[in-house]
Amino acid sequence: MARCYTLLQDRRGSISVMSAVAMSMLIGAAALAVDVGSFYLDRRKLQGIADAAALAAAGRPGQERTAAERIIAANCDCNIVIASLTSGTYRADPTIQAEQRFSPGGSAQNAVRIVLTRDRPMFFGRFLTGRDATVIGASTTGARQGYAAFSLGSRVAALHG
Repeated sequence: MARCYTLLQDRRGSISVMSAVAMSMLIGAAALAVDVGSFYLDRRKLQGIADAAALAAAGRPGQERTAAERIIAANCDCNIVIASLTSGTYRADPTIQAEQRFSPGGSAQNAVRIVLTRDRPMFFGRFLTGRDATVIGASTTGARQGYAAFSLGSRVAALHG
């Protein structure tokens, strides 16, 4: 017991011990920042791919999955999985909450809701969690609006008499 008390009272080398502890915490914080920053970047990329896939799928009624898979393959070769793809109806009514504007199914389908997932490897987080990867996901809704347009002089429409 006396040896422990003597060791605690001795101030020689205390800066070395505090530096070692501080550097360990600094390295741990840097590792966490790398993993978290990488997760956010990959999530943003996945969200962009999901947005493009939903718009492509909404523009191809009856071929939604094929259109979405083409967009995914064109943007990334990184094992993105279509977790769900639901066709339905979207009403662009500002009086309705945004989450409730899409309704699955319906007779006049004009929209697609898509959920994409991807396994994302961890760099330093595996030391803390014991896992080599985690799953990130993104969901979005894409809708098509039916518009008709023509310009004067294009000879698409004519008016006689």
